[in-house]
Amino acid sequence: MDLFRRIPEPVNRLKTYNRAHTLTEIKSTRPGVWKCRKLETLHIGFHITGGWGTRHQPEQSRVVFGYIARVLPQLRELHIHTVSRQQMFPFQKLRLSGGFCLLAKLQYLERLKICSSETPQPPKHVYDLDWMVREGWTAEARETRRRAMAPWSQPIRLEDKAEAKRVAKRDGKTRSQIGEGAGDAGRIMEWESLVDPGLKEELQHLGRLRDVKLWLDEMVAPDSRGMSNQWPSLQKIAIASNAVYGLSPLNEYIRLTMAREYSRWENRR
Repeated sequence: MDLFRRIPEPVNRLKTYNRAHTLTEIKSTRPGVWKCRKLETLHIGFHITGGWGTRHQPEQSRVVFGYIARVLPQLRELHIHTVSRQQMFPFQKLRLSGGFCLLAKLQYLERLKICSSETPQPPKHVYDLDWMVREGWTAEARETRRRAMAPWSQPIRLEDKAEAKRVAKRDGKTRSQIGEGAGDAGRIMEWESLVDPGLKEELQHLGRLRDVKLWLDEMVAPDSRGMSNQWPSLQKIAIASNAVYGLSPLNEYIRLTMAREYSRWENRR
C-alpha cells in the first residue's frame, strides 16, 4: 500500500529508530496496484510494527485509508483490524489529519468496521467526525473544519521539502536540480504499464497531509454537495466496537462523541 515509502520508521519510547526513508530501495521497482478493483468485500488485518511503547504516525492511516478509497471504489463491505488484539491500533484515533475522511469517497460502501474493542479511542475534537452526519454540514461546522486545517500549511511545506529531498537523493541530484514543485515521488516514479493514468494521478499524494487537505477542501467548499455526497449507501458502521453489525452513522457518531465527553470528564476528576 505504501507505494512511495512515505510511512516513517516507528518511534519507540525506549528505542530510537532511523526515520530517514529513501527511495533507493525501489529505484528499479515500478509501483503497481491491486488488480481486484471491482472487489466488493474486503476484510484486512495489519501487523503493527514497533512493539510496546511505539508511537504511531498519521502516515499509517493516511496510506491505508487513501489507498483503499482510490483502488477499491466499488467496496460495499470493509473491515479493518489488527492481527493481534494486543496491538495498539493507529487507525482508531480518527483525527481529521489521519485521513479517515478519505473513506467517504466510497460511494457504494454499506458496512464499515474498524477494530474490535470495548473501549473506543474518542475523537479529540467534534470536527474530527462531524462530517459523517447532517449537523456537520452547517455553515458553522464547515467553517470550524476550515479553521482546523489552517495550521496545516507549515507541516505541508515541510512535507514538500522532505519529499523533494528524498526524490533528489534517489536520483543523485540536489533539490535545486530537480526544480520547484517537481519533488514528488508520485510524479517521478515509473509505474507498472497497466496502471490507469487517472488512478496514478489520484494516488500521487498518498500518505501525505496534502492528500487529506485536498479532499477536505472539496468537503468544505461553499458549493459542495455536502452530506448527500458522503457515504450515500452506508447503513452500518462500527469503530472500536465489538458490535457485530454496528450502528447507523448518526448513532455511531453519538456513541463516539459521548466517549469523548466521558474522557474529558475523567480527566477533570
